[in-house]
Amino acid sequence: MDNARRDQIEAAISELDLIPDVDIEREAGQIDLRCSLLLMNRLPRAQKTRKQDGRKKELAELALLAGKLSQTIQALHGDTLALLATKPIENPLFISKDCFKLANACADLANAEPPQDKTLGQPSKNTEAKIASLCKNVFERLTGGKAAVYTTTETSPQGGGIAYGPFLEFVGAIYKAYDLAASPESQARAATRK
Repeated sequence: MDNARRDQIEAAISELDLIPDVDIEREAGQIDLRCSLLLMNRLPRAQKTRKQDGRKKELAELALLAGKLSQTIQALHGDTLALLATKPIENPLFISKDCFKLANACADLANAEPPQDKTLGQPSKNTEAKIASLCKNVFERLTGGKAAVYTTTETSPQGGGIAYGPFLEFVGAIYKAYDLAASPESQARAATRK
């Protein structure tokens, strides 16, 4: 995760009226991972693809590491598991199962060809809409409230028709962290209608 982007995401989460016990660092990591996956089409093709030998090597290394992590977790003593339970993280035994599944998936995919994705350059409006929807889900989960974009009225000191609200600010901060060109207001409004 890019440190500057991570700081921006953590700051955006910190500005929300959060429910108790939210691990801001973990949530920022999850947002960054999910947004980065959605924005993969921004990377140059040379960074996105590997020749089959390179993919096989990456998958074999990942399978080995995932298998080792699964075995290490399975071998943890009860007091270590109890200590880990004091942190708001996924149950390590579930992680172990996921690592085992990941190791098996890597082995199964060693000779597979990746799906062809011809999209390059700036993200599509669809991608930016997906990020706004992701923001909506995260916002509602972390605040316990409903995501909404509000609009000032003619009688407000700022004048009428100005969008505002914590959800809009959150979407704007995430869009800024990823340097997205779409309007946070229009995407946030669209996300709230879904």
